[in-house]
Amino acid sequence: MKLSLPLQVLLIALVALCAALAAELVRPAFVIDFGADDRIDQLYFQVDNDGFYNPEKRPGEDSTYRWIGKEAVLRLPWTLESIPLKATLLATAPRPDRAPDKIGTTLNVYSLNGTNTARIGAYELIGLFEGSKLIFQIPANLIPDFEKPRLRFETLEAYQPGKGDTRQLSAIMLNLTFQPDYAAFGWKDWLGLCVRPLLLAIITLSVWAIAGLFTRRNAIRLALEAGASATLVASLLFWQEGAEPFYASWAALLPLAWLLLWLSGKFAAAAPCLPAPLLYAATLLAGMPWAQLLFGRMPWDLQNSNTLSFIAYNAALLLSLGVYLLARSRFEKVFMWTFLGVAAALYVYTHWYVFDQNLYRGADFRNYYRALLDAQDGQRALYLIDEMGAAPGRAIRSSPAFALFYEPLVWLFGRDIPSAIFWWRLANELLLLPTVLILMKIFNAFVPGKKMWATVLFLTLGFGQFAETIAYGQQNNLILFGLALTALWVKQKRDTLAGFALSIPVLVKLLPAVSGVFFLIERRWRGFLGLAVGAALVNALTIPVVGWDNWWFYFTRAMWNVNAPELGITNQSFWGFMGRVVAPEVHGDFTTPYPAGLAPIGYLVSVFAFALTMLVVWRARGGNELSHQLMLGALTVVALWTSPFSWMHYIVPGLVAFVALAAALSKTTESRTRLMLFGLVYAVLAYGGHNEFFFTDAVGLEKLGSSYRFFATFGLWALNLWALWKLPSETKSASSVASKAVALPLTTDGQK
Repeated sequence: MKLSLPLQVLLIALVALCAALAAELVRPAFVIDFGADDRIDQLYFQVDNDGFYNPEKRPGEDSTYRWIGKEAVLRLPWTLESIPLKATLLATAPRPDRAPDKIGTTLNVYSLNGTNTARIGAYELIGLFEGSKLIFQIPANLIPDFEKPRLRFETLEAYQPGKGDTRQLSAIMLNLTFQPDYAAFGWKDWLGLCVRPLLLAIITLSVWAIAGLFTRRNAIRLALEAGASATLVASLLFWQEGAEPFYASWAALLPLAWLLLWLSGKFAAAAPCLPAPLLYAATLLAGMPWAQLLFGRMPWDLQNSNTLSFIAYNAALLLSLGVYLLARSRFEKVFMWTFLGVAAALYVYTHWYVFDQNLYRGADFRNYYRALLDAQDGQRALYLIDEMGAAPGRAIRSSPAFALFYEPLVWLFGRDIPSAIFWWRLANELLLLPTVLILMKIFNAFVPGKKMWATVLFLTLGFGQFAETIAYGQQNNLILFGLALTALWVKQKRDTLAGFALSIPVLVKLLPAVSGVFFLIERRWRGFLGLAVGAALVNALTIPVVGWDNWWFYFTRAMWNVNAPELGITNQSFWGFMGRVVAPEVHGDFTTPYPAGLAPIGYLVSVFAFALTMLVVWRARGGNELSHQLMLGALTVVALWTSPFSWMHYIVPGLVAFVALAAALSKTTESRTRLMLFGLVYAVLAYGGHNEFFFTDAVGLEKLGSSYRFFATFGLWALNLWALWKLPSETKSASSVASKAVALPLTTDGQK
């Protein structure tokens, strides 16, 4: 007997539920192994901030451990504490002035849940090498809380090792084991045992539902559902420590993601005069603060832009939904102005905050500006090879052309660096206005009958990385302006001016040089002429500013002195993603060596990506004006994700690709799949700034998740290529239809 589709879906979910429940009953004890080589224990605390120190090993031993200070906190997932637990802590407290069998300290253990604190017990610790087992019970916490339940450890005394080690050391923790305390179970606790299987069933059903928005092939949907089910059950048995913190978050986020994706399509159908990409981008951007909240990263502070984003975007979404349900004729206008208003208000607030708090103190601008002043005063060379190796985060690496744009500030402010930073930031803010007007001028005509200007405005105002790049004092707004001018003059077929405009981004940050391939493929040789003239002029103006020696040294030595790729989360290129996946843990920028042996893979993937991009761009050559804009967008983005270094805010020039893609996806016949992907990619890249989901550290699955902006940049590139690939076939199809209409004239009665 063949089962109907709904029964198949429910059967898979039921099997997943039963399998998860069975795994729950037979799975091994849950163990946090402190300081293990994979560093998975750091999912449950922050080193130093929560009282745990870096891992150590005894000489000649494989086992690891961590010292704690006088206070230490473990942040346990709610799913772990949904039932009564018996905990076994293996710990010791050696002291240099006492025998190992003497008491080193007394450990007090507390259970914290929200504002409630319960004292579990006090335990004496001796200093034996193998440690002592402390057994205690943890009460159940069946009601979820956005703040994770915690275990707090307090000790009565600590000591300082001396010899430069200023840590206050109280006890060594080797491992902590949790097992269900069946003797303490009541009837509610048996229900609590079903919490984790239910969450896994929700994730499984959500995978099936979301897949249904992207494909109508039920076989694919069922395969994805079954695959998700098997993976989740396996994680219960074989990777508890690494997966446990994420079950509840994903079980809440995936149904919300399905709802927002579904709503995006409904909203787009109800607003025929708005480009569909605008509705998808705005609706899905409203979901990003929810993701931050559900993963426990939301700071509840009304002065924090993330908290304000949560309130404002959800208010806009609820208002739009209410109008959609109750007054649909007004929906289009209400949606557009509400989301534009929210994006504008948040833009103003976040940028005001940058100026008011002097966010990051303009770190990048400050380094380059001070180095330029010192070089002009003869105190140092502008480029120092040793500095590039020893302090890559502070070293001067950009082309000397940056000095040309800093020189007016040198004349006006000299060594008054705070004033120079202020006016540099203000100039970059003002530069965004002509950039937006240029993008509107380019793309308004591509989508007749649609409010493309609103799309350009929202995509700009909602893009959080503008605040980041201005806070750091970067030149990304200048690069974006140059790329926008290039796109405008390409459309107007003023190729010499287009090449001239491109020379500015190229000499400021080299990566945009890839966009010059457009002139080669389209055989628009005047573009190359303009690029050459612009480069010659910029360099001629730069040499008097930095001096011939610095200029020559850069192009003959410094430009070719390439550091190993950066492993830190700030680097969102493919190289950064690949390194983080392989490394056992990720610390702050420039603190973890890049894994050896990955360079050939990085070069191979980069070459393949460039080759594929060139193939698709070559195939689309000779196309219409929109295809030209998509070409420029694809060339811009491929350079961003294949570069060994691509900081988060480097994505700002990618706005030209977003706007071009939005214009291409604004056709009424556009597929829902590409619109949803566009909205997801924009939401991920646009939301927030530097550390909404991760700060500097990542372990376990976080190493994969910390590359979320890389995945989105890759998706933006893939969508550009997809749109370019379809354009020639669509053009040929339209031409074929037109030729048939001419070849088969209608008779007077309208029949062929």
